[in-house]
Amino acid sequence: RTRTGGDDLSSNGRCRPPFAPAETKQIIETLSTEPKTHDLPGRGWTLQVAADTGFVGLALYLGLLGTALLATSRTRQGCNALPADVAQSTRAVVNGLECSLVTFLIGAVFLSLETFEVTYILIVLIARLSTLVQAYQLRP
Repeated sequence: RTRTGGDDLSSNGRCRPPFAPAETKQIIETLSTEPKTHDLPGRGWTLQVAADTGFVGLALYLGLLGTALLATSRTRQGCNALPADVAQSTRAVVNGLECSLVTFLIGAVFLSLETFEVTYILIVLIARLSTLVQAYQLRP
């Protein structure tokens, strides 16, 4: 007998498992079902951002990405005012950051990676490098 007064003993005097074999089979079948197509990732990051944050959030996210790509172009052009050795290494860093951001965005088309930190780290690095180049140009 159980503490609550019910009978959980089988015919041989041992305790029964909490689920009968039929219930266990039903639970296993429920847990092992294949996901539906709408449950699969990979609908594209633009749709995912729009679904998560609305069209205002999507516009802000696209604006942030567009500004970062525009900043790489301006930074590359601003390298002409830098000394030759610094300009060469700065161009290499700008090209690497731009290539990383574009590659990441291409990969994000197939996966939902809009909340992955790499995108924001790349954007911050691009913004910081752009600020440094602009500050050097404004120097007397």
